[in-house]
Amino acid sequence: MKPLFLLLSIQCTPAPAQGIIPEKYAPIVLHYCAETGIPVYIAVGTITEESGWNELARNKIAGGLMQLSFSNHAEFRDKYNNGREFSEFDPVANVRIGLRYYAHLYHWLGTFRNACYFYATGYSTHIKKWVRKIVDRELEGV
Repeated sequence: MKPLFLLLSIQCTPAPAQGIIPEKYAPIVLHYCAETGIPVYIAVGTITEESGWNELARNKIAGGLMQLSFSNHAEFRDKYNNGREFSEFDPVANVRIGLRYYAHLYHWLGTFRNACYFYATGYSTHIKKWVRKIVDRELEGV
């Protein structure tokens, strides 16, 4: 546990010191970035853009720090939260599920750029088709 904490502390120092990650969320974000392999800058950028670090942020379709879609609650619970119920407004669960979902997208799509685009646009069919075209184009000649 101490080596992991030390690693997280080293990663954590610049961001909170510059005011990028609010102090109360730094341990959560850094822990799940380390668990999933998602770069800290992607997590920070996503949360800043999606909710402005407001864990109670909501709109008609999503809520929480990473704006998890309410319509995908069951899928998020089953695939990214080990089948356990959660609230979109619980910052720990929200970041855990959001970053695990990002990791899934990254492994599926092959690049962080595509994963970020897909995360930001959601599950719509036309986006899935667009992403598949990009992936096919990137794989040409491989």
